Amino acid sequence: MYAWKFSDMPGDPVFPADLTRLGYVLMKYGKIDVIMTLTLGYRYMITADDHIRQIVNPEESFKYKIDRNDRYNVKHREAMNECVRSIALERILDAGMEVKRLPLDTNSNDAAMKKPHIPILVSKNLEHKSHPRRILFLVPDPDQDLGVWSHRGVGRDGINEGTMANFVKGVLEDDKHRDTMLIIANPGQLLWHPDAGRAMTILSWDAMDRPHGPSLMAPINGDNRVAGHRNHSQHIQSIFETIVKLNLGPETQVGIMCMSAGGLSVLEYLRSHWSDWRQSIAGICFGDPLHTAEFDVGTSDQSEPTSLAYFLTTRCRAYVLSAKPVGSHDNDSGQYGCNCYSSSEPANTDCIMIAAWRDMLARLWIYFEERDYAEPSLSGVQERRCNSPEGSTEPVVESFPVDDSEESTLIC
Repeated sequence: MYAWKFSDMPGDPVFPADLTRLGYVLMKYGKIDVIMTLTLGYRYMITADDHIRQIVNPEESFKYKIDRNDRYNVKHREAMNECVRSIALERILDAGMEVKRLPLDTNSNDAAMKKPHIPILVSKNLEHKSHPRRILFLVPDPDQDLGVWSHRGVGRDGINEGTMANFVKGVLEDDKHRDTMLIIANPGQLLWHPDAGRAMTILSWDAMDRPHGPSLMAPINGDNRVAGHRNHSQHIQSIFETIVKLNLGPETQVGIMCMSAGGLSVLEYLRSHWSDWRQSIAGICFGDPLHTAEFDVGTSDQSEPTSLAYFLTTRCRAYVLSAKPVGSHDNDSGQYGCNCYSSSEPANTDCIMIAAWRDMLARLWIYFEERDYAEPSLSGVQERRCNSPEGSTEPVVESFPVDDSEESTLIC
């Protein structure tokens, strides 16, 4: 019987995480700075409008399948993703964010930073203030890298839009957000790779170097998990109980934007700790919600003003796949316990935040500024601001019929 010796097996392919060496060209002010040719014959460019495109075919973006051996495709994709991560992080840090490591004791010195940790992003615009007026807590898709909405979106919409660069600028460079602290969680990169010395997604883990091309993916064990961040539910809990709570003042309001399973983890935590956070949470916007009101929150106490279920109906909304204009009412409200609206993204859930974050941010700002504002009841599709009864601190929900042909929400 014949068998391959390890010494006879092909090596694991290697692609440098460098745009120019990968075969990309950076265009500034309409001029081409550098052109390199990829080993396998593909050439790409970052265009003046911030898109990654093939030089030989400017209409085509990143090409995944470059070889019949899928290991080449996986390694090539990871090299490109690393380039995107580096560009995104540089732009996000330049916009006013900084990297914080969890657990917090891994921030103290260089030696501590070598211990297993999970990086998150925190704004540094309020370094000298004891407590911000507002905290905006973003929980992205647990399948994505830190600072990236969607790698698919980077290819389709450009680097600034596909990553969180424009979002961070939109929050921190707006004067009306001056007293707002921005926290970006990292539920995707929860695997600690000792050799690489960093946390990563399962996609990156699969692309790490192997002894030989046909070798299996390295096994994941307890040493590859960070204490207190073994899954995205623990990660969200840790941020609530450290970063958020440490910066929470008596008047601080917390607004939350969350995506898919990240939103599920947020509700899971709040359901167990609602009495501690009820007075501080201003509102929540869900992208691609995965929760169900009946099983994840409960519907028996929807009429009780102090319950999480009531809060879900009055101060939360969800954005779902839909080709309608962003913010248009969607009819799936009952399932999630809150009103649903179109994200304007028709096909890809990972691109919902790219399409809807501006509308989400505007909605959270209403929650921040108007404590008596309430979403309409699930039977209504038109919005209005409702005044609380004298002496009451709880919002009043009013519903009224609206023409079914209405495609956009109205604020009266």
